[in-house]
Amino acid sequence: MPAWDLTRSDYEQMAILRGQGLTWSVISARLGRSEGTLRVMFSRYQRGQVRAVPSMTDRLVEAFEANPRPIAALATALGLSPRQARNGLYRRGYDAKMRNELSLSGEGTS
Repeated sequence: MPAWDLTRSDYEQMAILRGQGLTWSVISARLGRSEGTLRVMFSRYQRGQVRAVPSMTDRLVEAFEANPRPIAALATALGLSPRQARNGLYRRGYDAKMRNELSLSGEGTS
């Protein structure tokens, strides 16, 4: 995974671990990245030189809100399995009933 593919969650986790007094070598082992990469990217992130990429769940919710559609169609469009798409939306508060209502209401507006 390229260094620039760090999500906001990755940067938040780095900040928490550094705040707990962990060294960059320990943090890099936990995140599966090189120590130098994490040091540089975190420093750049703090100075506003790089931005976090949206997580897959953020992209999933954004796509669903922009165009509510059945899970299978959404998953295919984003290269996910239907289970990954369903679980991602569920974690953000879109239960089955809400997803179905939004998907059905979006079909007639095209």
